[in-house]
Formats: sequence, C-alpha cells, structure tokens
Amino acid sequence: MPYQRNPGSSSSTPVVVVRRRSPRATENTPPTTLSVKKNNLIPSPGSSRLGAAVAAPSGKAAIPTVPKEEALELLAILRERWPQAFPLQPTEVRPLALNIDQEIATQLEGWSAKQARRAIAFWKRPHTVAYLRALAAGGPRYDLSGTPQGAITPEEQQHAARQLAARSARRQAQTVSE
Repeated sequence: MPYQRNPGSSSSTPVVVVRRRSPRATENTPPTTLSVKKNNLIPSPGSSRLGAAVAAPSGKAAIPTVPKEEALELLAILRERWPQAFPLQPTEVRPLALNIDQEIATQLEGWSAKQARRAIAFWKRPHTVAYLRALAAGGPRYDLSGTPQGAITPEEQQHAARQLAARSARRQAQTVSE
C-alpha cells in the first residue's frame, strides 16, 4: 500500500493513501485521492475532485458543495428572521416541519433548498441532543412561524430514541476508557 507524507506536517509518520472511485466517475475520470491520518481527510497533491466541479456523465459540471461561510451566513438570517424555529438555547428546540428547506428557499430570494439544508445542519450540530430528545418525545413538528405542521411518526420517535441511546453508550464507553 503506498504511503504519502502530509504536505503540511513535519513528522515522518506515514499516511495511508486511499483511492476510491466516485459514483459519478466515468472510465476517463481519475479516482479521488484522499490521505487519511488520524481520521482526518486531507486532499493529496494532484487530487482534482476535491473542492472543484468535475464533469458528470451527462457532460454537465457537478454541483459543488455549499461553502461553510455561505451556510453560516444563511443561518444568521434564519435565526434573525425566525427565532422561534431556530433558537439559540437548546431548551427551546422544537422539531422542524418536513421539507422546511424548500419553504425557506421559497421565502428567501436568492437562497436554494440545498443551502438551507446545509444551514439547518449547522444549526443542529450544537443542538443535536436537544433535537433528538424533542423528536423522541413525539408531538407536532413546527414550521417557520412556529405553527404546528405535521406530527412526528412513531418510527421517527424510535429512531431518535435509538440515536440517543447510542450516543449515551459511546459517551459511557469513552469515560470508562479514560
């Protein structure tokens, strides 16, 4: 297996190079190259797929991911415009309505549903446990104005409860191993 040194690292620890073929790759598209070091993915020199649009099989350019700065900018707008849907405090978190990303895209000109999904993901990160608890408790989902819209299904409740239990088990395993 080839080894590659991390370009920004001064250590001599070898880094494993993993080559995977993208699902959109064609026979003429080179595989994506990633350097794996301590669970961090680092683009290796010569890797053309990371951070750039690559031709899809249809001949159109693939859509690049939403930049972090752009998602955080939209999240600030969401928090300002709909604080009841995107609260700062974990105790105020309520389950969001399904397809709320499309609702955001229709109400905010110039923003897409994909950008809204990424912004919502950034909002959920520090609120993950609170959001899972809200889902596990069941009840209604809420739209942007705070009005109940739809309900949490029993399957969603069970899934959230399993995720909470798994997080708890991982945390307990970490404290035991330390």
